[in-house]
Amino acid sequence: IKTNMKQINNYSGVDDKFELKADIFNSLNCHRIGIIQSFNSTNQTAKIKLVDKRILAGYEGTQAKEFSILIDVPIFIVSGGSAWLNQPIQAGDECLVLFNDRNIDRWFASGNIQPPENSRSHSLQDGLAIVGFHSQLKKLTNFSTADFGLNFQNAKMQIDSTGKIDISNQTKDLKTLIANLINILQNLKTVNGASQYAIDSTTNTNLSTLLTDFQSLLK
Repeated sequence: IKTNMKQINNYSGVDDKFELKADIFNSLNCHRIGIIQSFNSTNQTAKIKLVDKRILAGYEGTQAKEFSILIDVPIFIVSGGSAWLNQPIQAGDECLVLFNDRNIDRWFASGNIQPPENSRSHSLQDGLAIVGFHSQLKKLTNFSTADFGLNFQNAKMQIDSTGKIDISNQTKDLKTLIANLINILQNLKTVNGASQYAIDSTTNTNLSTLLTDFQSLLK
């Protein structure tokens, strides 16, 4: 009987350890996937909805409830020195939220090195978001494994492995426009020899059209 009681106590201790371990893991916030609800471009912060639900156990069994919306979450922006990459973050963008080990309020308000405001640890209130992760529902299309590029809607600037650059939008590309300009300049004609700068009406029309094309591509 003593042996059996000892075994029972040992098993109970093991179960307690597993329950304690599971409880710690379930309550610890490290990283979670979220969806941007709104973006404040002035403060570079966002309201974010977490995609997973909180599982709560009660007398009536387990229930899945949504987390409250995270507010004033600082957004990671690629930057350094006086340079940064401007991204038009929008509602619906997916992101990864990282929860800091300690309270970030004082750092976010004024920067510098200082003690945390309180003993808060791994809290949902101390999230930092990285935008750019994609579910299969919102995966990027025409993703290149060979070129470096910047893409926005139907416009792009890409550099291939040979160093050649492509700048284009949905209707125009810079290479073609420059080629057209050179072709027009090579075929300039004087009108009755009146002036070396005068051009015939056809060339003038072509140059006007080319100017419109440049304006549709370049800002």
